[in-house]
Amino acid sequence: HVPETVSSVTAPGRRERRKHATRLELLSAGRRLFSAKGLYESRIEDLSAAAGIAKGTIYGYFESKDELARAVVETGYRELQDALRASVRAVRGRHERVGRIVRAHARFFEQHRDLLRVLHQARGMLKFDRPDWRPLRISLDGHVEVLIELLGPGAAVPLPRALAREQARTLFGAISGALSVQVALA
Repeated sequence: HVPETVSSVTAPGRRERRKHATRLELLSAGRRLFSAKGLYESRIEDLSAAAGIAKGTIYGYFESKDELARAVVETGYRELQDALRASVRAVRGRHERVGRIVRAHARFFEQHRDLLRVLHQARGMLKFDRPDWRPLRISLDGHVEVLIELLGPGAAVPLPRALAREQARTLFGAISGALSVQVALA
């Protein structure tokens, strides 16, 4: 019997690393597919072909196309939020923070046009109020919460929560709407 060491307990084995790599590849393939074909039209068979794996393998990682779409959206928002946080680091004035947030959104979506299309579609899905798409609201609400957090510092007087939320929603709506139109007319 060989005693376990700390490194053998915390370091993932080859199987876990392979599963993690497969999940990341499925997320990447899903992101490409949803951007190219759309959330509505994409099928698991399309994803299977794009990722080069058996359809049944996908179900070992995601219960459905909708679950994969939610994971792609959540990952996209996290990437965007990381870029936003980096853009306002050490900035105190509210006016400068707003400007940096707007520019960071534009820069991020210029570099990740695929996510601009996917996140735009995800917001559109919420208008239909289908039960299977309602979890997308969690990701969108989470992004609004990050914007509230990032806009807060530098305000002469702290805003009431409802007003701060409305400002964050309006800012994100204006940015994402303008960028979506820009891409559509390019």
